[in-house]
Amino acid sequence: MNQFFMYLHAMRLITFRVRIVCLVFLCNCSIGINGFAQDLELNDSLKNYYRLANLAELEVLDSNYKNASAYYSKAFSFKKHPFCSDHYNKALCDVLINDYQNAYKSLKYIVQYGYSLDSLKKIETFKPYFSKAYGVKLIAFN
Repeated sequence: MNQFFMYLHAMRLITFRVRIVCLVFLCNCSIGINGFAQDLELNDSLKNYYRLANLAELEVLDSNYKNASAYYSKAFSFKKHPFCSDHYNKALCDVLINDYQNAYKSLKYIVQYGYSLDSLKKIETFKPYFSKAYGVKLIAFN
């Protein structure tokens, strides 16, 4: 009987040690995961980019294309390579407010990244743009 109690006590100690080891392991993993998560947090420039692009999209929903274009312009100053979809949206806004010079910049950007100029020409909103000087300039660029 005495051996049984010694065995049970030994098992409790082993179980306790295993629990301690597991707890230490989990704490280390948690610290590692938290450190990794901190690395994934957005820096201030990227936060500003997303915030301003979001504000621009809200302005588009309200048909305030001039304000949307201004927000997109500000957003682009915070990201070295803005998303082509944001440049596309800005170009739409610029065309709708007849700011063909800025539309040219955004459309040139997305064409350089592989968007088809022929596809752009088929979009109803851009049709008036391509009959103007900047539209002709973009066609010549391509």
